Amino acid sequence: MAWGLWDVGLGGQISDQARRRIRAAGIAGLSPEQGLALFDAAIGSDEPVLLPVRFDGGATEIPAVAGVRPAPKRRWPRHPSLDELTALLRAELAAVLGHEDPTRLPADRPFPDLGFDSLTVVETRTRLAALTGLDLPATLLFDRPTVADLAAHLHGEIHR
Repeated sequence: MAWGLWDVGLGGQISDQARRRIRAAGIAGLSPEQGLALFDAAIGSDEPVLLPVRFDGGATEIPAVAGVRPAPKRRWPRHPSLDELTALLRAELAAVLGHEDPTRLPADRPFPDLGFDSLTVVETRTRLAALTGLDLPATLLFDRPTVADLAAHLHGEIHR
């Protein structure tokens, strides 16, 4: 069984940011009563895999696969300046974190300090690969740990 979000236990302890991302993707929390009812129903099932998840039809984003939203279908300009690239990058990073104001992301602070976790790192890499057309490593945000480092790296790769 691949459980969805529970409103209690570990599910009740996740950050507000993580909860907003999960809910925006259309997944609502399960109460203990709902979860136990789904467990009881699953015991009698012959299905090899079950997804006991409560979906919310009022999702504001496309539902995620494994918690990662699809990469945007647009592309960035072919040869942006470093300043333009930094602004584009900040806007994308703010979108991943759910911030409305990209200027809230200081260029010199490490990504974990800005609220990035393993899931948002993977999502960011996927989105940036789609936006730039570059083949980017999964370790991108670990190798380039600040907005300034990442912008400089991407600028060099784009203008290569």
